[in-house]
Amino acid sequence: MREAIKVWIRNEKEIEEAIINGEEVEVVESDFGANEFVVDFLKEAGFWNIITGMRPKMGKNNGYSSKIILGTLIMKELLYIGKLSGAGKIIQDGKLMADIGFNIEKIKKAKEKDKGVIDLGTLRNHLKKIAQD
Repeated sequence: MREAIKVWIRNEKEIEEAIINGEEVEVVESDFGANEFVVDFLKEAGFWNIITGMRPKMGKNNGYSSKIILGTLIMKELLYIGKLSGAGKIIQDGKLMADIGFNIEKIKKAKEKDKGVIDLGTLRNHLKKIAQD
């Protein structure tokens, strides 16, 4: 039997009203503070689609769109993480991963397991697909 589809809608106005009315709300915080606004800025300025639009030669389908993988790798660079092995800080940051495009259910499951939303090996394999010329 298939799992029921769940849809989360990001509606800041409703969230604000719920907080003001004292309703219980669920919050996914970012460990990177103001850096989460980088994604919003890039999207609003129209740059996000450009910098995540590289289409590498796809081999085996790993279940992730290249846009999401590239978004994760771009944030690694913008946040000056350095080596890919240090990207755990990013892939475990629920708010940042949601802004990049991962769904909330996947983020919650990863958090329950104390893991990143995407495996570092998947990111590494994606980098190998991008032509270096």
